[in-house]
Amino acid sequence: MFNPASDTYYFVKNNMMLEKVEFGGDDGTGDALWRTGLSYSAYKDNSLKQSILACYRKFTMINKKGHLYQGSRYFGRDREDDVSRDQITISLASLKVNNDIDELKELTEHLPRKISRRFNTTITTRMWMKAISGKGKYYTVMFQLLELLELIPSLGINKIIRWMFGWNKQYSQEWYCGYDPSIPFWNKVDGKWVWETKGFEWVNNGHKLNNSHKKKTEERFFYRMFDNLLFPDYALHLASWMVYTSDDTFLKKILQKLILSSTEKDNLLIQILMGNYVSMERIEEYQPLQGYRWSCRFNGSSYMYYAVDDSKLYNIIDKDILSSLKGWIID
Repeated sequence: MFNPASDTYYFVKNNMMLEKVEFGGDDGTGDALWRTGLSYSAYKDNSLKQSILACYRKFTMINKKGHLYQGSRYFGRDREDDVSRDQITISLASLKVNNDIDELKELTEHLPRKISRRFNTTITTRMWMKAISGKGKYYTVMFQLLELLELIPSLGINKIIRWMFGWNKQYSQEWYCGYDPSIPFWNKVDGKWVWETKGFEWVNNGHKLNNSHKKKTEERFFYRMFDNLLFPDYALHLASWMVYTSDDTFLKKILQKLILSSTEKDNLLIQILMGNYVSMERIEEYQPLQGYRWSCRFNGSSYMYYAVDDSKLYNIIDKDILSSLKGWIID
C-alpha cells in the first residue's frame, strides 16, 4: 500500500521514493529516479509521475534546432552528470506501463544519445525507446533482434560460469533470510577476514553466504575474474522491463523463454514480466524485504533482510509491484 507520509524503509521525499540507509549513505537519492519509476508502475500515483517528469530538464543548444531533455537521478538536478541507462529505462518503462504515451513520446523523441557526461545510450536502447513510443513495428523488431544478439551469448556464458562455481544454486527465501546460529561464517573486521564460530543475531544465512562470496572475490584472482564476466542480474531485470513493454512478436516469445531460462523460479517479478502465471496465493505469501529482491539472486551473491513493523505494510515496492502487474490490489 502506498503511503507518502509513512516513516518506513521506503519513504517519500519531494514526491520521490527513497530508502533508509542504516550505515551512512544518501538515503538512496542516487537511485531515486529508478526507484520512483518502479513505484509509479506499482501505485499509479500522479505525484510519482510528476516527480519523474521533473527529473527531465528541458534545454536548448546554440547549434541545434528544437530542444532536448537532460535526466537526473533525483529532484533538483541532482546527479545529472552521471545519470545512467537503468534510471532512464525504468522511468520510461513506468510511463509506458501507465499508458502516458504523450509524455513518453515527448521524452523519447528529445533524449540525446549521450544521457550524461558519464553514460551513453546503446543502439538497443534507442531502438527500444522508438518502439515503445509507437514509431512502428520496424523498431520493435530491431530492438528485439538486437536484444537477442546480446543476451544469447551473455546468458550462455552465465550458465557455464555458474555451473563451474556452484552459483546456480537457488536457496529459498525462508532459509536465505532466516537465522541459524550453528552456521559459522567469514566476517570482515578492521579490514581482515575473521572466521566466526559464534552466532550473531543480526547476521542471517544469506549474509553469511555473501560474506564468503566477497572474501573469495577479494582473494582469488580467477574467482574474481569469472565473477566479473557474469552478465549482471540487475541488467537482466532491466532487459525484462524492456521486453515486457515492447509489442508482442515471435521474437518477443523467444526473448521471454531465454530470460526465463536464466531466472530463478522464485523471482516472481521476472516470471510475471516474461508471461508466466503466478498465483495470487503465491504473491500474498511473499514476505517483503528491505531491499529490492527482483534485481538480484539468492545464490550467495547478495543478501537482504525481512521488512519489519510498518515497513512491511507501506511502500513495499517489491510486493506491491507484483499485484499491480497482475491487475490485483493487496490491501
